Amino acid sequence: MHRSTTLFPKPAPAQTTAERDPARAEDTRGRILDAAADLFRTLGYEKTTVADIAKATDMSPANIYRFFENKADIIAQVADRWLYSMDSELARIAEQPGSAEDRLRRFVREHHLNQKTQHIHERKVHDLCALVMNEHWPVVERHIQRYGATIEAILHDGVAAGEFAIDDIPQTAGLIRSALVKYKHPRLIAECIDQDLIAEAMQVIDLLLTGLRPRP
Repeated sequence: MHRSTTLFPKPAPAQTTAERDPARAEDTRGRILDAAADLFRTLGYEKTTVADIAKATDMSPANIYRFFENKADIIAQVADRWLYSMDSELARIAEQPGSAEDRLRRFVREHHLNQKTQHIHERKVHDLCALVMNEHWPVVERHIQRYGATIEAILHDGVAAGEFAIDDIPQTAGLIRSALVKYKHPRLIAECIDQDLIAEAMQVIDLLLTGLRPRP
C-alpha cells in the first residue's frame, strides 16, 4: 500500500475494544455466544436473527458485527463450543479407571447416547450440528481430531498394558473411527432412531477388540 509523504500524515485509527482490552473483548464474545446458544436452543438457528442476539445481550447489531462476520460465523462458533464441551466430557469418561477395552466400550456407548439424546430432547441442537457438518467443515474437522485423539489415548494405554497388539496406533484409531460412523453421525442416527443402535455398536466394538488383542 502507498504510504503518504505529506507533512501531516493521517492519524492512526482508533483502537478497537479488542485491541484496548483483549480480556474484556473475549468476555463480550463469550456473552454473545452464550446468548446465541440459548436462542438457538429455544427458537432454532433459522429463526434466530442477529437482532435477536443483540437484544438478548443489550447490544446493538452493529456491535455484534464487531466480533463476528455474520450469523453463519456465530453458528459455527456456537457449534464449535458445543462440540468441544461434548468431546471434553467424553474424554473425561474415557479416562476413568478400567481396562482399555472397557474404556473404549464406555467411550463409544456414551458418545452414541449423547447424540441420540440430542436428537430426541435437543432437536434444535441436533439440527444445528447437522448443518455445521455440511457448511462449516473446519468445526467438524476439529471434532474428528479430538474424537480420534481420545481413541488413540485409549489404544496407547491398551498397548502399554499388554491388552492390545498394534503396530500403527494412529492408523488403527482412524479405522475404528470409520467403523463407528453410523453410531455417531447425527443424520445416520436420526435415520435409525427406532433401531437399537447401541447394541449393534457394542457388537461392532467387540469385533474390533478381537482384532486388537495379542495373538497366542
